[in-house]
Amino acid sequence: MQQIKRSILTEQLERMKRESEERVTEGRAKKFNLPYMKLDTIPVQIDALGMVGESEAKKAKLAVIQKKETSEGVKISLVVFDPSYPETGAVIRNLEGLGFVINIFVGSLAGLIRIWGFYQFVTKDKKSITGRVGVGGNKEKSLEDLLNFWRGKI
Repeated sequence: MQQIKRSILTEQLERMKRESEERVTEGRAKKFNLPYMKLDTIPVQIDALGMVGESEAKKAKLAVIQKKETSEGVKISLVVFDPSYPETGAVIRNLEGLGFVINIFVGSLAGLIRIWGFYQFVTKDKKSITGRVGVGGNKEKSLEDLLNFWRGKI
């Protein structure tokens, strides 16, 4: 019985801590005149997340969560912990320099940590479709070469 009471108390304290963090984050958003975003259930586009490398995102305490092509250009939704961080400003300027239209939101650190967990799904090494097949090492063969090999012509 004592164990159950402690467990319930611990859960209540954790919930209160999360709620407090969200209230502080809302205040930070108001301070910078930016919209607040609660991140605990927000969907994340993995391709958008990969626009900023994981280590850079963690250092700047931010995450790109959405990317959308519009008539105005490519719009991205960027969640930041604190827009006054120099690292955050550097990433924003870099993205603007690349021509992205940025919607900036303020989110909690706990929410960003949850989102950073999705980096495990970001494709690390994107290769373009070339019509060539890697056969080990640095050797590449065209599809035609492989078909000829299988047909016994090579």
